[in-house]
Formats: sequence, structure tokens, C-alpha cells
Amino acid sequence: MRNAIIIGTGVCVPEKVLTNDDLSHILGENINDFVETKVGILERHIAAENESAADLATAAAKNALADAGISALEIDLIVLATDTPEYLSPATSVVVQHRIGAKNAGTFDVNAACAGFVTAFDTAAKYIVADENYKNILVVGCYAMTKFLDWTDKKTATLFADGAGAVVLRAHDDAQDGRGMLASKLYADGSYAEFMGIFAGGSKMPVTAEILAENKWNKLRFANKYPPEVNIEGWQKIVREVLAKADLDLEDVSLFLWTQVNISTIKIVMEQMKIPFENADDFKFGTVGKPMPMCSVKIAADGEILVKSSMMFSGYYKEPEKTAAMFDENGWLKTGDLGDLDADGFLKITGRKKEIIVLSSGKNVAPALVENLVKENHLVSQCFVCGDGKSYCVALITLNRTEVEMFAEANEIKFVDFAELTRSREIFSLISATVDESNARLSSSEQIKRFAILDRDFSADEDEITPTLKLKRNVVSERFKENIKKLYER
Repeated sequence: MRNAIIIGTGVCVPEKVLTNDDLSHILGENINDFVETKVGILERHIAAENESAADLATAAAKNALADAGISALEIDLIVLATDTPEYLSPATSVVVQHRIGAKNAGTFDVNAACAGFVTAFDTAAKYIVADENYKNILVVGCYAMTKFLDWTDKKTATLFADGAGAVVLRAHDDAQDGRGMLASKLYADGSYAEFMGIFAGGSKMPVTAEILAENKWNKLRFANKYPPEVNIEGWQKIVREVLAKADLDLEDVSLFLWTQVNISTIKIVMEQMKIPFENADDFKFGTVGKPMPMCSVKIAADGEILVKSSMMFSGYYKEPEKTAAMFDENGWLKTGDLGDLDADGFLKITGRKKEIIVLSSGKNVAPALVENLVKENHLVSQCFVCGDGKSYCVALITLNRTEVEMFAEANEIKFVDFAELTRSREIFSLISATVDESNARLSSSEQIKRFAILDRDFSADEDEITPTLKLKRNVVSERFKENIKKLYER
């Protein structure tokens, strides 16, 4: 029977991280205990000022196509789920279609809020089953909800974040190996339609000057409180119904993936269904996950990630010298990536070994590690650390315009334009404190001794960063060489 299988996956998670400590500072109260313990959120990734829903979706789509090993021209249909679209019209899916070059694909958007991705996935799978003209379908879910948050509203600011995920589905005869989607069910209850949402901007409540001045319904709001049984009882019912359709029992399922911001709700549901909590997904954003079974990972003395496995690449064909250079004396593969293994066994990649800065003292510095510490401040957009051949590191820092201007207005800092604001004493003091806090977590050789705040952000249009906001170091170094030179002349 014709079915749909996943042949490629891709994600895009913004680099910007907002911690509970950051939010506590913004909200003026400590939210750590409640948000970490009851909700289960430690940090969230948020889109940069110049990063939109289509940017996230495009990057995830390209990653999924690369993983599937097919061209965008081979895609027959794009189904994109989002409730934070690029525009009200046209559809975000057609924006992504153009950007990735999928000119043979039809497109449409799905808005089913939190159920968006599974709804899009289910729809795409059934297109494949029902119509033999669809061989490859790209399914994308993207979320740019922080664009619609009121950062003074604790109920919403603590819960939502941004990102995108994508899969490539392919038509497959499941009689060959039993692969494919086994069962699905979609359920909705429209009586809760006005409990939470972004209620302004549509035909019911067009955006007007009055709406913007009130600054309420043009942002995400909890208008009413959801009864807890909506999820606690509803999830159990739909899980049992789907398993029954697939002729499976709860014990047959090894992994449950729940779309829910509240970890306590997940625990209640799993306890009532007598499912071990270990069967829920175990992940941590900012990491690549835990090593796979039968795969060992360790960190070398210089920070390089080393891997060993019987299932791994064993060498180059008839190139013994090249093979020898890839492995250490004990058979560990040298990946070229730098990283850390945390106490829970999650692997975090912090940079590439080839990007290492070598100071005049011979000390090595991984710039990405230093940069990421500085970027933990929500006011910072980008940080570029350099110092190759020098006695110490310096940094160029760009600011998140929206966050900085909001901060300035809240603290009555007067400014004519953004460039003037980047030069203000108050902003410099804040960024200086951030650099000092970052330096306190670094060795002496890694510390930023001097920095400059630029009056504009790095731009993909200027070829200074990639579409996924990664620094193009050679371009930035050359373009801002005079700024860097001045930091060493002081």
C-alpha cells in the first residue's frame, strides 16, 4: 500500500538565548523557581531583530533537503504550519518555496496553532497516499512568537520561543518493509477559540492607531484560563484512540513526544497512563543530544570532540596517511569540532578547531565559546572575537535594536537615533558589565580585554553573516579592520 516515510529532517534554532535570569531582570521579579520547577523551562531561543518566520523556515527546509539528499526541484508540494506568518498574505510557504528554489512545488499554509506541525504532517502524508502525483512533500513548522510577545507580561513572556523544523516525506510501498505512518487523529474544540491568541490584525479586529496605542490585543494574550482537563484528559483519550487504530498498546510505544509548555502536565498524563517518564523525549536545546548507543564520545585536552564506534567511518580508501591524520593513537576519530559534555551527558558543540585563535603567547582561544557568553545578554545581537597573533582578544559587539530601544524608553534614556543610542554611556556600561560577567567565566587568555559597540548589526545582505546568522569571520575581519586596529592602538 502507498504510504509516506520520512527521508530527511532539518531544524533551525535561533542562536540568541534568553535565560530565566534574563527574564527575571526584564520582569523585575525572580521567575526561576516557578518556570524551572513547574513549567520545566531553563532557557528559550529567540529570533534576532532581523530574523523572521520565513528565515527560520527556509533554513530548516534547506537542512531537511540536504539530509534527504534531494534537490528542491524534486519537491512536489510544500505544506507550512505557522501561526506567526511572514505576512497575513501571501502565504509563508510561497516565500520559502521561492527562497529554496522549489519552483515545481505547490504550496499552502496551515494555521492550527500548537497542533500546526502534526496537522501539516498528517495532511501531507494523506496527499501522498491519495494522489500518486505527489512523490516528495516538504513539511515545515515554524514559530516566531517572540515577535508578538509583551515582555512585561509574565504569563506569556516566560513560555514562548522561536524555531523551525522540517521533514521531507516520500511515497513508499509499505508492503516492502512495513514502514510509513501507522495512524493519526486530529481533534479540536472551538469553544476555547477565544481563550488565547493574537486577536488583533485580522478582519475581526484590524490594527488601528488605537489598537497599537493600547498594545494589548496585537500581542499574544491569555484571555481566559484553560481548564487543566483539556490536556490531562484530552491527551489520554486521543493517544488511546490512535493506538487502537494502529492495533498497538501503550507498552508498544518507546517514545512519546508531547507539545506542551508545562512539564508538570506531561508528568501527570504519563503517571495516569502508567507510562515511565523516561519514555518522554529527552533533549536539551543548545546541544546535539546524547551519544547514540554503541557510540562513545570524549573531549580531548584541547577541547576537540573525539568519537569511537564500530559503526563509524573507519578510514579513507587506499589513503593510509590521510586516515592516520583523522585518528589518534587509540583509534578515536578527530571530528574537528570543539565541544563539551555536560553532567547529564548532552554534547554541546562550541566551535570548529580551524577557527581557533592562536595568541602571541601560544594560547588557544575558541571564539564561539566567548561570543556565546556575551550573547546571553538579550541586548546583544552579535559578538565577533578576534586576536590571532596578538597578546589578547578584542571584540566587536552589535546590539539588538528592538530590545535596546525598549530598554532605553523604559529607563528614560534620551536618543535621536539608534546610532546615538549605541554610543550612550548607559548602554556602554551595560555591555561592559556583560563583558565583565563573561570574562569571569573564562580563563585569562580567553577574556575580552577591549571591545567596541558598532552602530549597526552584521547583515546577511552585506555577506557578513550566513542566512542562519553565523559569522563570516574573514569578511567581518576585513570589513571592520579599522575598528579592530583602533582597539589595539588604545
